[in-house]
Amino acid sequence: MSSWIDRFPRMSALLDNPVLQREIRSRFRRKRTFFTLTSKLILAAALVPILYFAINPRTSSNPAEESQSGLFTFTTLVMIEAALLLLLSPAMSCTSFTVEKEQRTFDLLVATRLTPTEIILGKLLASQYYVILLILGSAPIFILTIFFGGLSPNHVLGAILYLIFFSMAYGVIGLYFSLMTSKTALSVSLTYLSVLLINGGPLLAVVLCAQLLDTNPDTFALFSATSTTPFFPLSEILFVEVRKESFRELVVGGTAINIVFLTSLSFVLFLLMKRKLLSISDGKDE
Repeated sequence: MSSWIDRFPRMSALLDNPVLQREIRSRFRRKRTFFTLTSKLILAAALVPILYFAINPRTSSNPAEESQSGLFTFTTLVMIEAALLLLLSPAMSCTSFTVEKEQRTFDLLVATRLTPTEIILGKLLASQYYVILLILGSAPIFILTIFFGGLSPNHVLGAILYLIFFSMAYGVIGLYFSLMTSKTALSVSLTYLSVLLINGGPLLAVVLCAQLLDTNPDTFALFSATSTTPFFPLSEILFVEVRKESFRELVVGGTAINIVFLTSLSFVLFLLMKRKLLSISDGKDE
């Protein structure tokens, strides 16, 4: 009897990728995988009451302030998770190809009948499969904050979708350096240097330019610099709700910049990886 996934041929072909299946079977046979997942969810669940009672204005009788406690609790949880994923997502992919090279199985992988696209997608999905499980596992905890007030299911859905999106984008960055280098240590170093430059580079450049010109940083320049970080789009959940009139257009614009930037960067890196694998399979590269 065919499963429901067979009704979607493209998705079925993607999930039937041999690289993806091998990586998932290898990873989920380890006890550490389930221990880490369970520990993270327990920690997130424990943070909910702590954040709620820390943020909730218990001494205030203003209903408007009390109604925002759920929104502030949810936003804090999402920001903490985004910070963790910012470190975890590239780490899960920046060793994907270097491990194959160090174990001398990379040539066998390239020599298979798999196309470069299938190899890249298989490695990417395998590295981010665990990250996506962490995000989806946090969904019930996120939903719990809805009952605190000031929050809607759209906030939760939007945050989850964006967390998955930016995790995949940063996974592509790690995968790129894993393919372009031969040593794991070098791949890890270049990956996190790139993550640091993407998130802090534009802001640092704006501040330094303002210092050199002996002026205050321009508001639009600061806005554009911070829009490359995942925290800016996620803060839309807070700013659009609390300061809708003055910040709505600004924040929506920043979210668009972030999504376009990460999508374009991922697409370019994907094409470079595909070209690299084609040159290796044709014998034009080492």
